Amino acid sequence: MVQFDPERTLLPEEFDAPDPSDVLVGRYLVGTMLGRGGAGQVHRATDLLTDDHVAVKFVRLGTPTAAQQLERELTALRLLDLPGVVRLLDDGAIEDEAFLVMPLLEHGTFATLGQRGPWPTWRDELLTVLEALARIHFLGIVHGDLKPNNILLDAQHRPVITDFGVAMGHAVVDPGSWRAGTRHYMAPEQLAGALCDARTDLYAIGVMLRDMTRGETCELGAVLDRMTAPDPRDRPASAVEVLEALGRTSTSLFGSVAALPQQTDHTALTDLFVDTSPTFLHIAEDAARLLLRRTQGRRQRVQAELDRWVRAGRCRWHQGRITLDRRALDALEAEDRPPSEATLQAARMAHAAGRTAHGLSILQTLASADRPDVAEAVVDLTLTLWDATRLRQAIYLAERHGWQEARRLLCAARVISQGHCARGLAMIRQQPPATSTAIEGWRLGLAIFAASRSGVGDPSPWLALADAWADDDPARQARVASWRARTAYRQARYAEALMLERRALAGSDAPGVRLSRLTTAAAAALEVPSMEEAGAWADEARALARALRHPTAEARSLWLQRTVALRSGHPLPPCATWVDAAEAVAPGIAAQVAFTEAASAWRLGQRQLAGTLAGRSTQLFTTVGQDGAATLARALAWTCGTCSAPTPRAIEQAPDELALQIHALLARHGTPMRPPSVDWAQIRGRRLDLLSGEECYAALIGG
Repeated sequence: MVQFDPERTLLPEEFDAPDPSDVLVGRYLVGTMLGRGGAGQVHRATDLLTDDHVAVKFVRLGTPTAAQQLERELTALRLLDLPGVVRLLDDGAIEDEAFLVMPLLEHGTFATLGQRGPWPTWRDELLTVLEALARIHFLGIVHGDLKPNNILLDAQHRPVITDFGVAMGHAVVDPGSWRAGTRHYMAPEQLAGALCDARTDLYAIGVMLRDMTRGETCELGAVLDRMTAPDPRDRPASAVEVLEALGRTSTSLFGSVAALPQQTDHTALTDLFVDTSPTFLHIAEDAARLLLRRTQGRRQRVQAELDRWVRAGRCRWHQGRITLDRRALDALEAEDRPPSEATLQAARMAHAAGRTAHGLSILQTLASADRPDVAEAVVDLTLTLWDATRLRQAIYLAERHGWQEARRLLCAARVISQGHCARGLAMIRQQPPATSTAIEGWRLGLAIFAASRSGVGDPSPWLALADAWADDDPARQARVASWRARTAYRQARYAEALMLERRALAGSDAPGVRLSRLTTAAAAALEVPSMEEAGAWADEARALARALRHPTAEARSLWLQRTVALRSGHPLPPCATWVDAAEAVAPGIAAQVAFTEAASAWRLGQRQLAGTLAGRSTQLFTTVGQDGAATLARALAWTCGTCSAPTPRAIEQAPDELALQIHALLARHGTPMRPPSVDWAQIRGRRLDLLSGEECYAALIGG
């Protein structure tokens, strides 16, 4: 992130680079150096927990100045979770060196955009920087060292403001003199050590733009003259004023709700938010409910509350509507929680009532190194939700507070959730039994899940350990029954799985627990087949998942509902946007949804749409390592004329029932296939993923 700059006026102290083979805090494999500056040096690294490429900035803490700069940067980055500002992923210290972990941005600097041509060709990027700068200033921070090397481009060539080591302002330190920065871009008041404010950053942006447009006659001229005026009183008062001068109205930052009636309702507020396509996140609905609760629907109060959300970086206006993510919404909802509610008991009660996400937000305020009971609860609630974002947050929490058992298990869970079951199982095997009974239960459950799915593990030894763990506790026995049901399901013993899930469901009073068992029970009933049970359980699961705001379970239950309709001979009209909604929460489920929608389109004679959806399903199944399912999806896409046929080797490696359908599908479309060896008496009465057993028999045997 830092690049060498001889004009930088910070202390030029340097230190030896870490050994490239070092693994920092057991997590980051440090690689080559990307740049060096007075504040430290930055290396490319690989996050071994997530396989992401990141940038690690090392700062030597040998001087008071360096310590102060680090404090400024950490404070600023923790406040600035904003669009257009680099994210702080992790931080820590080893001996006399601190480190900060941020996304890897290596697609050029803001000056790179000037190579495109005249400034109108990079107008949108400039406006993006100014909007980000306005949000930074709203939060009481002045960057103090804006220049092209501190505005980097991401993979989509969007500008990202970085390096807050000399940040100033009341949110970071008391406003006052601060001479650090880069001389060429420093405003006169900064060079003189006088008070700096938002206009100081605007001066730096103006100098940067003059350099990028030198010799170019353009409409920027008058604006740049004002931005680079020696006297700050002659400059624009804010980045918003510059945006307006460049034709971007203030509603790009503070949108207007003037079109709303004086007294509005939930429906009208919902329409303010960008969340209209099929979704399992319910952001618009929940944000509108929160907004209504805080404002009673009064237009003036709605405007003020939304302005506050924008200033806090929780949301932003885009084309007249508001965008925000689930994490920002959770943070806004947490503001309404009284301090008296922040107890472990309150978190557990919220979980028992089905408000698991709310319970988890309470636990985050209780986390500390000497609270093993909180560590257990974090594991319990996080794995109940089984959400990628919350898994990442819980891993970070466990790492920060030294919860080693919890951290190891959560890391394995995250790998398994990404579809890498064999790798996740190997991680669990390397872990000793947990000293916490609660965490040990999750360790056994994850191992059984991964072993039954990976194809390289035997779940039987883990199930034996689970029986011993359950002892005579009814709740634990119900959990083990559910684990045995899932194992039987994966081994195609569907009748046994259904029997076990019925037993497990009978002991499921807690909403989150019941939800998990409903989806497995519905999947088992689907294969028996017991379509009436499968449909009823899928309907109950989807309603419960929606009420609990459990996006992964809701996506899976939707897939079950639509698959029940497909296999019952009444396919629903295909909806491609459900795939996008599912992919936002779980790629594996998105692959299943895409295939079901493709099969429905195929059954309804919509060949082009079927081929498109089957191709997407192929990609998604491949991404999550389900090669057999990917081969079946590819075969369907081939019959629709959108790709080549699967290879014989891929067909040969597919599981039996999938291979049977692939053979039958190819045979139905003129490719002679040798009938596979199957028990036709058992298969002919079954409805499979795409073709029924009877259809497979007709295609391969005839009659």
